[in-house]
Amino acid sequence: MDGSDKRPLFMIGKLKRPQCFPEDFRKFPLNYVSSANAWMTGEIFINWLKKWDHQLCWQSRKICLFLANCSIHPQGVVLTNIQLEFLPPNATSSLQPMAQGVIENMKGHYRSKIASRINVDVDVDPNADVQTVLKTVNLLDCVHLVAEAWRDVKPTTISNCFRKGKFVVPEEGGRDEDIAESDDPLNDVPLPVNMEKED
Repeated sequence: MDGSDKRPLFMIGKLKRPQCFPEDFRKFPLNYVSSANAWMTGEIFINWLKKWDHQLCWQSRKICLFLANCSIHPQGVVLTNIQLEFLPPNATSSLQPMAQGVIENMKGHYRSKIASRINVDVDVDPNADVQTVLKTVNLLDCVHLVAEAWRDVKPTTISNCFRKGKFVVPEEGGRDEDIAESDDPLNDVPLPVNMEKED
């Protein structure tokens, strides 16, 4: 809740090993698995959860993990170091901390990075256009940009979003309105050269 322990991202694609990926996944900046339609499945989620539970066991740590109430999230899986708590149905967008601005902030960082890359490539080659530059961006490039974007999400952004989701009791004299007014999730996203925030 304070943003001090950010899990590595988990990416799901259709291909088991896209051609642009390295042979050694240990050097990868995120976790990658494949499924037929590139969607999360119950099996993928449970495997990820059990691996994390095993890591927590070795670290002698116990956590409570809040999950959206959806079919792929297991109700009966046995874990030793993770306690699962489910958010009420149809309340995810108003309660889930990640939906309070963390995801928007990460996407903002990603878009800023990809726009900056396009600007640099167009500056280097005046004959290049945006579509031509985008065709040079492969999945491995996107993996690294997404991992960098997640790294750039600040702990304060995460903790503010947990407060917005009512996971943290406001400090004495603090007001919920102060959180809402002061925290635009895109405030700390750097703007690429020659672009406005709306762009």
